[in-house]
Amino acid sequence: MSPFTFGEDPFEENEFVTVVCSVIKGDLPITIGWLFNNKTVSASDEISISQTGKRTSNLAIDSVKGHHAGTYSCIGRNDAGYDIHSSELIVNGLSDVKFGNPVWVAFAALVVALRFGEDPLEANEFVTVTCSVLKGDFPLNISWAFNNESLSSSDEVTITKTGKRMSVLVIESVKGHHAGTYSCIGLNDAGSDVHSADLLVN
Repeated sequence: MSPFTFGEDPFEENEFVTVVCSVIKGDLPITIGWLFNNKTVSASDEISISQTGKRTSNLAIDSVKGHHAGTYSCIGRNDAGYDIHSSELIVNGLSDVKFGNPVWVAFAALVVALRFGEDPLEANEFVTVTCSVLKGDFPLNISWAFNNESLSSSDEVTITKTGKRMSVLVIESVKGHHAGTYSCIGLNDAGSDVHSADLLVN
């Protein structure tokens, strides 16, 4: 299982939060589940859980609150056993006291850095990478590029939008021709942001 993390810095209330659980190895079929403070967590009005591909599950909170703070765990199971990984979500509270009139500011899209890892992958391995637009006003458009050319879903590459701020790219069986630079573009009326990462294949 690929470790996931919410990061070291606390989130502010109402921020978008997302985390991805990827089961890199293990025989199929694989079942992926989530726990919050050791209790089963399911999709709700506040929390979105979606499975993309056969080995990846995404948990997203569109507007995080103090009661979302705690320990989240991902469990991957198959007939041979299971693996579990946990991470702590920390949320800063907001004061209830507000002064003056609200000011509306347009925020451009802010994309989280992509990462395939530093080590090259072997042929036929499973690959997944998630593009998360942490900040920015709606509507948001998320798109992908490969070596600076527009990339869409195909027989070999699956692109799925999960929630309003997240898109997942999955390659079930990576080959040499998949090696190159992948870019995620977040775009809204206020501006755009792009992050890229190199996928290396032996």
